[in-house]
Amino acid sequence: MSRTQRLLRKQTTAITGQTLATALGISLRTLYRDIAELQSQGADILGEAGTGYVLRQDLVLAPLKFTANELEAVMLGIQWVQKLNDPDLTKSAQNALHKIKAVTNTPTTSLRVGPIMYAQHNVDLHSIRQAIRHKKEILIEYLSLKNENSTRMICPITIGYFEKNAVLVGWCIQKQDFRHFRLDRIAHLTVLNSQFHDPKSELLKQWQTTVRNCQ
Repeated sequence: MSRTQRLLRKQTTAITGQTLATALGISLRTLYRDIAELQSQGADILGEAGTGYVLRQDLVLAPLKFTANELEAVMLGIQWVQKLNDPDLTKSAQNALHKIKAVTNTPTTSLRVGPIMYAQHNVDLHSIRQAIRHKKEILIEYLSLKNENSTRMICPITIGYFEKNAVLVGWCIQKQDFRHFRLDRIAHLTVLNSQFHDPKSELLKQWQTTVRNCQ
């Protein structure tokens, strides 16, 4: 982890480039180059020259050393993701595989994931994940297992991936309760500009508690 990244992690508000450069003992030009490099590696750094910077989320991981079992577990997980009907995650899994191969001498595993009978769907999972990350409300047209049509406005919390389908979990505004929506039964989905105010992490905890109580 670079000194620039370590310093940004300590900040909760935007800090100017000149202040960062002075604290690090480097030139402003060098700082801008470091910021650009961190952003290219995936660090969620907001701001620009002249306005200040803040690290919203530390997505750049320090180098990892895997044991043989850990590596096989990771490789098995990548295989499973590649079989899902989710082009965005499939591409990300392939990118992760290339990165692992670049730093390890044992990039393959003898373990294999069998065929997955995954239900087809027409919704954009990338847009759903973005809505979850940014706490955007979603409007869906849904066909229930009883073939009843309904329009729901939900606060998306998470996506559950199963062997045969995927399920969108959210707080249903109409029902004022948690609901589970199979992706293959969502006829249409729109991500709204409105945001929900309850912290996503708190809604997730409440849902997990509800699930445990029902078991």
